[in-house]
Amino acid sequence: MNSATIVGVVGSKWLLRGNIEGRGVAAHGYYLADPDTQQVEKLKFEETGDKTALMLSPDHTRLVFRESGGAARWIVAAPDGGSAAVPLNTERGELIYGWTADSQSVYVGKPGGAEFQIDRMEVNGSRRTPWKTFHSGRPDVLLANLAVTPDGSAWAYARSHGYDRLVLAQGLA
Repeated sequence: MNSATIVGVVGSKWLLRGNIEGRGVAAHGYYLADPDTQQVEKLKFEETGDKTALMLSPDHTRLVFRESGGAARWIVAAPDGGSAAVPLNTERGELIYGWTADSQSVYVGKPGGAEFQIDRMEVNGSRRTPWKTFHSGRPDVLLANLAVTPDGSAWAYARSHGYDRLVLAQGLA
């Protein structure tokens, strides 16, 4: 592993993300490092693809990550490999924006429109409840890149203008 970054804390260990040696820089691996013993161990969840989006639950017992590649599905796993990795029941194109404070649900939605519907989805059972809908107020202003606190009391998102122009010219020879 090289280019390691601490992305969270699991118990008394650090959760690290680094480039997998011998592969391209786009391939990431995740590890637990013990700062006392200096021992580093690769996480035990299945290695079926690059996991570039990874979020640790507030109680530090589970990870949610996106498997890139063909299916690009979202997976929940224990950092220590103590339980099997389980795919979440998300729709194509949906993103996970974070965990809820109780570590039982995630915020999920599909970005890229003038209206942005976010649901809370339980990770055990996949029951969904609407949480909040954001409106840009204009059809040419798109909303994306949501960040939300676990308790849902604060959020931020990006607005981008999508302009299309039609230019007609006549008599130019």
